[in-house]
Amino acid sequence: MYRCKFRWPLGLGTRMKDRIVRPTQVSSEALADLRLVSLLLGIFLLLQIAATAQTKPIRRILILNEAGISHPGINIIDKGIRTGLQSAPYHLELYTEYLDTILFPDAADQQRIRGFLIGKYKNRQPDVIITVGPGPLKFMNQVHQTAFPGIPIVFCLPNEVSPGSPALDSYFAGVENNMKPAETLKAALGLQPDTRHVVVLGGTADFDQQQVALVRERLKVYENQLDISYLTNFAMPDLLERLRRLPAHTVILYTAIGKDAAGTKFISGSESAPMVAAAANAPIFTLYDIYLNHGEVGGDLSSLDEQGKLAGTMALRILKGERPQDIARARDVTAYMFDWRALKRWGFNEKKLPQGSIVVNRQPTVWAAYKWYITIGVSLIVLQALLIGKLVWQRTALKRSEQYTREVVLRSPIAKVVTRGDRNDLINDKFTDLFGYTIDDVPGVEQWWPLAYPDEQYRREIKAEWESRVEKALELHKSIEPMEAKVCCKNGTIRHIEFHFASLGDASIVSFVDITERQLAQTRLREGEERFRHVANSAPVLIWMAGPDQLCTYVNQQWLKFTGRTEEEETGNGWADGIHTDDLEKALATYTEAFRQRQPFTMEYRLRRYDDEYRWVLDTGAPIINPDGSFSGYIGSAIDVTGEHRRETDRCAGSRTYSNCARAPRRRQPGVGLPGNFTRPDEEGPTSLGV
Repeated sequence: MYRCKFRWPLGLGTRMKDRIVRPTQVSSEALADLRLVSLLLGIFLLLQIAATAQTKPIRRILILNEAGISHPGINIIDKGIRTGLQSAPYHLELYTEYLDTILFPDAADQQRIRGFLIGKYKNRQPDVIITVGPGPLKFMNQVHQTAFPGIPIVFCLPNEVSPGSPALDSYFAGVENNMKPAETLKAALGLQPDTRHVVVLGGTADFDQQQVALVRERLKVYENQLDISYLTNFAMPDLLERLRRLPAHTVILYTAIGKDAAGTKFISGSESAPMVAAAANAPIFTLYDIYLNHGEVGGDLSSLDEQGKLAGTMALRILKGERPQDIARARDVTAYMFDWRALKRWGFNEKKLPQGSIVVNRQPTVWAAYKWYITIGVSLIVLQALLIGKLVWQRTALKRSEQYTREVVLRSPIAKVVTRGDRNDLINDKFTDLFGYTIDDVPGVEQWWPLAYPDEQYRREIKAEWESRVEKALELHKSIEPMEAKVCCKNGTIRHIEFHFASLGDASIVSFVDITERQLAQTRLREGEERFRHVANSAPVLIWMAGPDQLCTYVNQQWLKFTGRTEEEETGNGWADGIHTDDLEKALATYTEAFRQRQPFTMEYRLRRYDDEYRWVLDTGAPIINPDGSFSGYIGSAIDVTGEHRRETDRCAGSRTYSNCARAPRRRQPGVGLPGNFTRPDEEGPTSLGV
């Protein structure tokens, strides 16, 4: 880290001191001194930032593309690559280059472009090269040993290496095309069973021809069943005219048209595909998701974004130390995807789509489009009807409302009092049972206060709070928020009461809910929790608890002492941060599966101690089942078993063969896995803390 020292300009301290007393006399000289200090501070901060940025090691990645950014597929793949590299623990320098084989197909032009690239990176070799398209892959295969020796290559969108092409050496890994024309045609036949003719469209560019060759190979299984023709050598106007006059019972399979027979260049996804879709008199099926949304029906589509993600992930694995030859080649992801608008245009039954198909661009129904307008309109009509009904009901029910209210209060299982002004009109039997007071004892509100709250100070506090809440409730024409207080009964006992207030015209109803038992239960619960935490924090083992959502809610002091982290850092998902990366996936899988089945579990993993040493721990968890049978989470404990692991490793090292060691049963020392059984740290035996 850079360290920057500076001195105040000579005399600045004195001058500033003089000027602080009289700020109105600040001179231009003092302002210049301040600017100098600010400049020095800025330089210091920049040096600190630069030093921090250099803490991550630098890795260079060269991305070599078949075509330029005007082709949507290149941008999609590039985005996927960058997504796959997001978790890199390095400062990545990404260099993007383009062969532009579509715009510059001439061999001499390509030779100059490739020569320029070789010279450009001669003295700045990348750590990994990612090729996008068959052209860059072929280029790297030719010059890899001479121009980029020893540099791993990750390829994607390769089409397929044609017969006779040189084999790729061990430095190549990547994502192979997974185009599925046969599956797409099968889906098309399911939608249009009377199909007799299949027309495959393609262009004359190298990439186009390779795509058509792959399709031709994979459609051989249908050659004896259907009339399959390939329109690949036409100028665009002629091709569009042919598409307008195709015979009935035809489907079209679009591959790619980057260049037509007249030499006119196109962007397959955004130029040629829309023209073809607009002209064709038969449904068009395709092979890539980027060709959708122009009128194409769809198919079993390859995802360029997923290809990019897979390539980026492979490149990151190589940067982390894996060898290319140890990474299996992947196949890009495909999915059945169809355009709802095209399905409707050609009258296809959506029920005949392959199972699990994704339907995009679905037009909303009248209800989906206008549901809020319909809902609001109907609600207004219903509301108006309710208001009219309410007025009618009020007229007929007004005479009996008081009697009804009286009966409700008297029969209520909750203590209630009806008041008008300062007078208590009605007190039910439940009130008398709860407090012992009758209507004769408390004929009015003023008699209630000194009886219920004999302590004058407490009475003033409760009365002020109650009157404030009642006043606010009357202003807002609603009930008060429940209020709690301790009430003295006629026999001298104290009850915890929850008060409720409701206004009914010129009358008010006050409800008294006895929560004494609930308060006692809460007190006992808090005391129990405090005792548990005291015991847990005193225990010589690592103890944890998790809720039903699998998130950690508690770890004891021994756990925090072991990891050297705070409770906020360890709770939630934070506890998993300390697990060794090689053990994390298995540990989380065991943990998650135990939660799913709500069964006890035991697992071993390496946990980072406060001194950054990873220690083997034996973690045991058990579900917490409430008395009512509900599941409320897990509780568990962990102990340090590093010593046992080391003894077992030494034992294995002494075995004749690895297989003998693998077959040898592990003998856990007595007490291992049981809280309270420890050895001294210098004996490297099982311990709960490892400190």
